[in-house]
Amino acid sequence: MKNIFKYFKGLLIILFIASCNDGIDPITEVIPGADATSPVVVIKAPLEGAKFKVNDPLISVNVEFEVTDDIEVGSVKVLLDDTEIGSIASGDKFHV
Repeated sequence: MKNIFKYFKGLLIILFIASCNDGIDPITEVIPGADATSPVVVIKAPLEGAKFKVNDPLISVNVEFEVTDDIEVGSVKVLLDDTEIGSIASGDKFHV
């Protein structure tokens, strides 16, 4: 009985090792090219022309945007009236 468990355990280990790379594309090195295009910023919210009617002097406004580039986006700074209200670097989470 102990031999059956040893064989079964060995078979499971062999199957596990054999299936590790099954269905996974191999990673190939890509030579980086020149940065051909400028970064693109798409403001998703608030929509252009949105109006806010409130009685309070201060309000919260959620701004949603997406920044893409053909190579890499190193960092993004968010400015409001030439004042930096937030920034994010590659790999960080953004919160203002």
